Amino acid sequence: MADESKKALIVRPSTAITPTRPGAKRIVAEMVSAALQRSEKQMREAKESGARLEVQRHPNLLSPPERPTRSGKVVTWGDNDKGQSDVPANLSGVVAIAAGAGHTVALRQDGTAVVWGGNGFDITTVPAGLSGVVAIAAGAFYSVALRQDGTVLAWGWDLSGQTKVPAGLSGVVAIAAGFYHTLALRQDGTVVAWGSGKASQAIVPAGLSGVMAIAAGYYHTVALRQDGSVVAWGSNNDGQTDVPAGLSGVVAIAAGVSHTVALRQDGTVVAWGSNEYGQTDPPVGLSGVVVIAAGEWHTVALKLD
Repeated sequence: MADESKKALIVRPSTAITPTRPGAKRIVAEMVSAALQRSEKQMREAKESGARLEVQRHPNLLSPPERPTRSGKVVTWGDNDKGQSDVPANLSGVVAIAAGAGHTVALRQDGTAVVWGGNGFDITTVPAGLSGVVAIAAGAFYSVALRQDGTVLAWGWDLSGQTKVPAGLSGVVAIAAGFYHTLALRQDGTVVAWGSGKASQAIVPAGLSGVMAIAAGYYHTVALRQDGSVVAWGSNNDGQTDVPAGLSGVVAIAAGVSHTVALRQDGTVVAWGSNEYGQTDPPVGLSGVVVIAAGEWHTVALKLD
């Protein structure tokens, strides 16, 4: 825990940018609404006090989800072979975004979702009457929505059952989408996964509990526990599920195609797995980080300055 004599910058656990197919050009626009909503004064005071990051922890139940309140305009760039960068005209009031392999998802302030881009598998066909959405995620060719009542809906390509939400699933507070698997974090700190399990990424370790955040990589899954430890499972061809020995004090996680990233309470970043493009080599001396994100083959950090 942070020194009680100093102010602490409160950080809500967040999930990672959903990875898309290898080699695809990404729409890199999923940057950190939580951090942007903090006032400049609060961030400046936290920096001046030398405060450590303090994640919001709930010993018994995780907080129910809340829809972001800050809205804005969506801007996209990069590959547009399926129209994924063609933002619908007059789209406004957007509070969250997500990017898949060839489609883009936007959550509006009124709790509705808008999807555009490739529609070969009904990816952009939002379920009729979908409302009350508080969070969204985009898999390779499918989309996931978390509703205010704690239920989940998914649609799009269902090659591996990734859009078949388990019957009776409720009490969900967070969602994440990989290439062919989907994750849900329940209010009681347990994780539910479905879809492709060929690399065991959808097979939750027996007895896993006390989870406060989840992230989905290409074929691996990552969970952050209340005690600041990290658990990872699934494909390990590049060591992406080999959590460094002794890693502790983690407040946020992210997952790329085959690498994993952890933000520690002291504002430093630890990464492991594939390093083909240097994505697991944080810049020397990097500190003061408050948010992390993982693309396919790169890593991004938001600093407190």
